[in-house]
Amino acid sequence: MKKITLIEKINQTGLRIVACINNLPSPGSLETGPIVLCYHSIENDSWRFSVSVAEFKKQMQFLKRTKTVLPLSEIVKAKKKLKNTVALTFDDGYKNNLLNATPILSELGLPATLFVLGDSKKADRKALGNKKELLSASEIKKLHKMGWEIGFHSDAHTNLWKLTDQELEEEIVKSKKRKEKELGITLRYFAYPMGLYSEKIIALVKKAGFEAAFTVDGGASYAKDKMKIARTCVESTMKGGSFEAVVSVLGLSFQSFLMLGLRLKERARFLLKK
Repeated sequence: MKKITLIEKINQTGLRIVACINNLPSPGSLETGPIVLCYHSIENDSWRFSVSVAEFKKQMQFLKRTKTVLPLSEIVKAKKKLKNTVALTFDDGYKNNLLNATPILSELGLPATLFVLGDSKKADRKALGNKKELLSASEIKKLHKMGWEIGFHSDAHTNLWKLTDQELEEEIVKSKKRKEKELGITLRYFAYPMGLYSEKIIALVKKAGFEAAFTVDGGASYAKDKMKIARTCVESTMKGGSFEAVVSVLGLSFQSFLMLGLRLKERARFLLKK
């Protein structure tokens, strides 16, 4: 049986509480601000960041009924705060996104964005936490032709906090240029691997020419700082009422608070190891 971490237990319990509160007469019906959801794998397995195909379809049907699902670029470029809107993003670039997510999204007419790695052969599998097959360049181009927006997720998905200035330049700036040449696509958006960023990292993201960059800080995705647009990760345990809780006003606030705690913990652990 899969071992559940303390953070996962806290998340599950918190979302159950939010779901119960949302069932009361008014809180659950409040309109949210814009939400950017972060998916990874759409597959029937036990990985923490794999959403089963059946559950993914249920989630997309729920969003279709209750929200306005927009391309990511529309949320980035919006001049005013969009209400009750969602953008769908997928990190890493797993082949199952093409095989399993695309048919569902096409059936429902929902747009999506894929954040790909520069060099899948160099992918940091320990940081990714899996050995799943990644999309080839031709498959990424196929998704782009189908209407998917394509963004960048660094060269190898390594921990950017641990890299030297020269290594960061290679991981963010130079690899972006190589990937654009390979795909024949301009990569306008960047997603921080593991949600780790700093002022130095942000400076290089800007240098590379990205128009916006995305965290996994949770909460509503108001683009006050386009280099720190928040996303909310969807995990395997977020099913039914828990998923509905995630995309509610209270759920977004809870996710933002939880991720703040995790960021502080990761930063403290990193500084202690230096």
